[in-house]
Amino acid sequence: MKGLTIKIGYFHMMLILLRVEDINGSFFFHELSYIELHSADSKIDFGFSIAYQSKLKSLVVGAPHSDLNGTVYKCPLDEAVKQKELACSNINIDMDKLASDYSRNNSIDQNFCLGASISATPEYVFTCAPLWTSYFEDGEKLKFGALGTCFVTNGTYVSRYNGLLEQYVQKTSEMVPKIGNIYGGIGWNTLYDPKNELILIAKPSLMSSISVMQANDPLKPTSAVKTLEYKFNEYYFLGQSLAAGVFFNNELMLYAFSMISKSRLSGAIAFLYYDSRNKLMKILEGRTRPILIEDDLINSMYGASLHSVNLNGDKYSELLVGAPTWTNDVNMYEHGAVLFYLGGGKPTSERNYNLCICGIEDGSRFGTAIGSSDIDGDDFPEIFISAPYEKSDNGAVYILSGYEIMKMLPNTDSKISIKVSELTNIQRIKNVPYKSFGFSILPVRDFDENVGNLLAVGSPDNGTVVLFRSIPFINVHVTALLLGKERVMDEDMNFTVAVSVNVTFPETPNEMSGRLFVSTNIIGDAARIENSTYIIDITKEKSLYTNEVIVLLNNTDPGSYKLNVKVDSDIKLLDKPDFDKSLFLISNRSKPETVLDIERRSKDVGMPRLSMNDWPGSTKNVYVLGSTASENITVVVRNDGYVTYDSCARIKVTGVKALVVGCIQNEEWYKCDLVNIERHQERLINIRLDLSKATNKDNGLEVEVLLYNICVASANATVRKTKKIAFELDTTDVSIDFLSYDRNVTLSEIQDTETSKFIDVREVFTVITSDMNECKQVSSKDQVVYNCIIDLKPMSSFKITTERNILKEKMMEIFDNDKISLNTTYKLVLEPTLITLNKT
Repeated sequence: MKGLTIKIGYFHMMLILLRVEDINGSFFFHELSYIELHSADSKIDFGFSIAYQSKLKSLVVGAPHSDLNGTVYKCPLDEAVKQKELACSNINIDMDKLASDYSRNNSIDQNFCLGASISATPEYVFTCAPLWTSYFEDGEKLKFGALGTCFVTNGTYVSRYNGLLEQYVQKTSEMVPKIGNIYGGIGWNTLYDPKNELILIAKPSLMSSISVMQANDPLKPTSAVKTLEYKFNEYYFLGQSLAAGVFFNNELMLYAFSMISKSRLSGAIAFLYYDSRNKLMKILEGRTRPILIEDDLINSMYGASLHSVNLNGDKYSELLVGAPTWTNDVNMYEHGAVLFYLGGGKPTSERNYNLCICGIEDGSRFGTAIGSSDIDGDDFPEIFISAPYEKSDNGAVYILSGYEIMKMLPNTDSKISIKVSELTNIQRIKNVPYKSFGFSILPVRDFDENVGNLLAVGSPDNGTVVLFRSIPFINVHVTALLLGKERVMDEDMNFTVAVSVNVTFPETPNEMSGRLFVSTNIIGDAARIENSTYIIDITKEKSLYTNEVIVLLNNTDPGSYKLNVKVDSDIKLLDKPDFDKSLFLISNRSKPETVLDIERRSKDVGMPRLSMNDWPGSTKNVYVLGSTASENITVVVRNDGYVTYDSCARIKVTGVKALVVGCIQNEEWYKCDLVNIERHQERLINIRLDLSKATNKDNGLEVEVLLYNICVASANATVRKTKKIAFELDTTDVSIDFLSYDRNVTLSEIQDTETSKFIDVREVFTVITSDMNECKQVSSKDQVVYNCIIDLKPMSSFKITTERNILKEKMMEIFDNDKISLNTTYKLVLEPTLITLNKT
């Protein structure tokens, strides 16, 4: 997660002042308690690259221009969080010992740039020196140039890896790598994929190449991705950035890599996937060409950074693409942007971005580095985007609320563009004295059970990495309930409300305690609260906190009252220079406010008496799937008591989408006010059921109705009724037809193996009554079997074509009376019934 350009400078600072700028008042990290990391022996470009090695509990930081070789440093985080500053130790990678076959004869000041890229697995650190130079043989010629080499270290022991260069020199592998895949400098970018246990190593310059290393055996020979240079001969700088994720509905783990069009100078992204059976990395292709996402702007640096994150909680990864020099105004320059591509959908090159978040300042290069991590615990990862040259190259890092971004992402292919300053929940971290602040960024999640999350921000122009501690978020749910009575009478001179605050804590840190501030106010004639604010001391050992709020009344008149309750955290702790362990914030998923409506009535007015008749329009207990797209259920509420003032019904529908007309939805329940129902009168509540998406996989639907004579006394329902409707699949009109093709084969056709080695036999089955998911092969030793999940829509049909290839050289062995008989059986299982349709 680093940028691609760097402006090197020299700075000596005696006093560091932090300037806090937040655009719209949100906080995710405590800025005043920042921690500085630097190298013990050099201040030149420390922070160019950053990784986190979990076994060492350390940041690993690259300083590729610290000397002619470059240096990699280890920064133990458990030591760093205890102090304001830490000098990191050099991981000694001895170039003279491990890669002594280098040469600087033709370039005495050649910088090898060790630490330009760093990837960390749970067991070791992988880092490269892409400008490592040496002589090499190209045919009969001896040439000199940048080749690049890489190293593996666990912090103590270091080994040189067995890359394409090493295999080329030693001639030890069966297939000697091409010098074009090596010359130009291997290792400018690397990517570790823990799912397939792979490390990708990119060489963007000259003839680009991407090689693959088995992460669980890092000294095993690497292999280059085949045909890369031929498939993408119209592009250069392949692999300038990398990201891994499940981007399409083919369910494959894909490796996105960026590149630049030679003719248009615009960016593009292509994809690789790993064939684990054959242990080969392959290009993701359509029918005629590789799948590509292409930018239409020139020189936007589209693809300078790539990032993968699941924002909306489905099984697909969103692809985030940084374009640091992007701008949509000819009068501006290098504002930068990050483009969001929704995961899922078919692999296709016809793909537009769904959301574009744009920078706001000339020359800031917003989008140079991108990261993500769920900071506030709402299961929507926050997005980190850097603008390292904002404010005259000082730089800034933006933290965007994942929840807000998720709500903005459209479900269609429509394109939304918004300036980063227009977002509501955003924090902007800006340290005035630093330069290139945000050139690299890395979130570190839960490295310590008592610390929580960290954000590491590289400022290589100052030779510094700055650490910020995340602020824990709690979920708060507040409720208010009239205590001891169902309603307030005119003779009552006070009433009591029980205010309950339910707190859900995050998993880390283990120990949490602090204060919540509760404020209440009452709206209504001649009413006041004596102690309207109070403090709750909370700890992780307790979740529910209940206090009684007494409302005093100064007259005896009937009337309506509205009690408002609000809960806040102790935000003054944000201003402390040190991180206070009692600091926490309330998450967006919380319900920190509530309103309670209270009616005060005369003692001469009696109580309503609600009841509920049966369910008109829904006497059936079974719904036949596909028979109708929608249904209506009517709830009939009858009052046999006094006129209703503050009665209500609460209704919940599960199993299908529903709309309760004229009612207000609060989470999964609808609240229907039942006001002014006279004695012996009825009130109808209409429930609309959407059954268009109901399938045989669903268990049915359920409608639950609760009636309250006094709605404020919501703890005790007057009437409870439940209606369950099962789903039934009608198989009467479902049938299967088929068409087989006799295939006449000549002897000359069998003997012609150059044109094709196979004879194809085709059959078509038609299901009459639609989409079909991908068929999965579950073959046994004797049969080839495919399981296909299909959607049967009413009055529709679809076809399945089977094609079998018979090897020509085996055909003569299986002829029987000059014929070969092939049997295909189609079984349609109509769940949840026991009916199965067969055709052979």
